Amino acid sequence: MRYLTKKWYIACQTDPMTPEVQKRLDEIDRAYCAAQTRETLPEGLLRRFFFHDGVVREILSGEDLTLRIDSPYSEHHTVTFRGARIKQEPPQTGAVWLYRELYRHKSGRGYEAHILFEAPPGPPHRGIRPSDLIDTKILCDEIEFA
Repeated sequence: MRYLTKKWYIACQTDPMTPEVQKRLDEIDRAYCAAQTRETLPEGLLRRFFFHDGVVREILSGEDLTLRIDSPYSEHHTVTFRGARIKQEPPQTGAVWLYRELYRHKSGRGYEAHILFEAPPGPPHRGIRPSDLIDTKILCDEIEFA
């Protein structure tokens, strides 16, 4: 993640939030929105690439990577990354999709998808830790939905 990082997410969970933390989070949010606006993504792709609070039910991998996701906020339940290359922290079954960033790959072909997941539940503990989060980065040729 370039903007919506593990550190950003943990700071968002701060209660009570200090004015300094809120100011920094607002700056990050503005920078993220500006960066996404500059991207030359196909019409509607970013809207479809939204599975907030969705639980990863199944992962199929090979040349492509397919995630089956139950999300209350998406009309789609499957996202397939064609020609996928996982570059950082693979997703896990049972993880919850929190946030995403989507960019054109710097080569001009394909995409660079960043997804922040909350890891499947483990032993109970207080608060959220970086180890509770999965920062996935996927390079792919195309993204398809079903």
